[in-house]
Amino acid sequence: TFLNKNEMQVLGIDNNRIKPVEILSVNKHPNEHKKLIKITTESGKELIVTPEHKIAVKDLFGKMIFKEAQRLTGFDKVITMNYE
Repeated sequence: TFLNKNEMQVLGIDNNRIKPVEILSVNKHPNEHKKLIKITTESGKELIVTPEHKIAVKDLFGKMIFKEAQRLTGFDKVITMNYE
């Protein structure tokens, strides 16, 4: 599925810097388990992802790591970016 310009962005890494990256298209695959996880960030942003989807979070030392959504806990700090 192709998206309209500026319809969706995600965070990407370029030269060890986090920056927004525009999504041009989305591939839809069957979800065999029919299970989705809803993540709500401290700022109120919501993500709905499959359990295997990797999410950028800060570890105990403030370093960015990627964890599968199914392994997130209430103590994990999801990395988000404000943009308009």
